[in-house]
Amino acid sequence: MKEIVKTFQEAQSILIVSHSRPDGDAIGSMLALGLSLQRLGKNVVYYNQDAVPFNLIFLEQSKSIQQSIPNKHFDVTCIIDCNAPIRVSADFGKFKNYKKLIIIDHHVPHHSPCGDLIYIDPQAPAAGVLIYRIIQAMGINITSSIAEALYTTLLVDTGCFRYSNTTDEVFKLAQELVIKGAKPWKVSNFLYDSFPRSRLKALELALKTLEISSCGRYASIFLSRKTMEKLKINYEIVEGFINYPRSIDSVIVAVQFKEVGRNLYRISLRSKGNFDVSKIASLFDGGGHCNAAGLELSGSLSKVKKQLYDRIEFSLGELRD
Repeated sequence: MKEIVKTFQEAQSILIVSHSRPDGDAIGSMLALGLSLQRLGKNVVYYNQDAVPFNLIFLEQSKSIQQSIPNKHFDVTCIIDCNAPIRVSADFGKFKNYKKLIIIDHHVPHHSPCGDLIYIDPQAPAAGVLIYRIIQAMGINITSSIAEALYTTLLVDTGCFRYSNTTDEVFKLAQELVIKGAKPWKVSNFLYDSFPRSRLKALELALKTLEISSCGRYASIFLSRKTMEKLKINYEIVEGFINYPRSIDSVIVAVQFKEVGRNLYRISLRSKGNFDVSKIASLFDGGGHCNAAGLELSGSLSKVKKQLYDRIEFSLGELRD
């Protein structure tokens, strides 16, 4: 981490990027680092190929995140919350206009990361925790805006302090961020209590698709493109629906199937306790964390379900053994 701190301190122009379809950890970490570096007088540019989710635009400078790669050269490019350039975007995978590439992540790499400087800690509850450590090492005072961005990363990646990655470090950091000016009620209101009415109609339709396995240990819901188009909402609106099958007392693994194309499904996985759904996702070239992961599968819905259910049942069998 010392080399990363030194590199940031010596750089003048810095491009900060994160993975496509960004979540609160990705956006919050990007902005927290960018706001901090600006306090050192650095020229910071943000890039993500996808728009900032509607419930994260309350974060300071969220509207400054560009959806096209700037045509300029940077001293440093920093990838946050993923460890492969292709996960940022296909265009970024070819981008080389920088002197040094820094990777900061808390996911287990599937392949050797290609950065010049790499800071990966799979035990960290959120990428925001790594950003906080770097900010502290640079001696930068945390403003209320930085605190708010970092608090968002904690709330999102610990499932509102409910997942097994909710450590004492998380609570200590949350306390410090609140002291620095983060307002828990404000962050949670934007993240979880500011949805359009159409979301409830989508939830009604999703719950009608609820399937619970015969063993009772995994359950799923499904959202079709037809439903989304009819209600004129996008998939970021329905992200939290997976918590409904997860809330069933006997369920260990919850699955949410989202139809994103013809015979193409984006799948979210959530789990309880120490059951690691990222291991299941990685078998299908997906990834994530112990309690939250994602992947994509193609084929008919019945075929996709069988593929995934077979793997879940095998893993649950190993757990029982």
